[in-house]
Amino acid sequence: MPRIPRQQSETGVYHVFLRGVDRQTIFKDFEDFSAFKDFTTKSKEKSNFLLYGFCLMDNHIHLLLKTGEEDIGTTVQRAATGYAGWFNRKHGRVGHLFQARFGSEPIATDEYLLAALRYIHNNPVKAKMCEMPEDYEWSSYREYLDKDTGLTDTAFIEMLASSYSDDWRDWLIMFTRSANNDSFIDFDNQPRLTDDMLKERAKELSGLSYEYSFDLLSDQKRDEIIRVLKAEGFAQKQIARVTSIPYGIIRRR
Repeated sequence: MPRIPRQQSETGVYHVFLRGVDRQTIFKDFEDFSAFKDFTTKSKEKSNFLLYGFCLMDNHIHLLLKTGEEDIGTTVQRAATGYAGWFNRKHGRVGHLFQARFGSEPIATDEYLLAALRYIHNNPVKAKMCEMPEDYEWSSYREYLDKDTGLTDTAFIEMLASSYSDDWRDWLIMFTRSANNDSFIDFDNQPRLTDDMLKERAKELSGLSYEYSFDLLSDQKRDEIIRVLKAEGFAQKQIARVTSIPYGIIRRR
């Protein structure tokens, strides 16, 4: 099964989403949330990208960004890898923290950009974690309300909102609260990677007919296959179930 190429944005703007491996929690306390913001700040300094919006949920992340000097893959992995190493050391764990391949959706127009920002800021509301988007601490919405400073590059959104009203902030509040049918690509509506797809990919990578055991492979070849399957988005528990390779081995590779 060939890896699906990442769709590139002509504007350089993307809605990016990362999720914990097997939907596990990636933020356990205040310090974890703060640390990811710190790693993102450092990544911005090196990659020179603009962050228009973000929302950090318990087991996933939404980012709305415009690439700078580096491509989208390098930009996102710089922050994610730094945080994952820090999180593992703090919580005494090993292995991947994030689902191997992050998701991204190109943003082509200013209207779509505003809608994506509204969708991201309303994520905690839809998850019933708060009543209003301003009640949630770990998103960029408070920065647009001038209640926080630092991480988000708000100037471009301010300019767009100002084209609709002299009071851009009041307009943005009303826009964020307005009824809508926003629908954006995320983890739950990406094409599902089925067990049959995993079986076929494992056969292709191993060169074995599936009825033969992976015990016939060298440890090096087995580990290489595990890494490829994880990088292509197959869940660790799914790989263990379908291939009968012990979960502990898969988790550490």
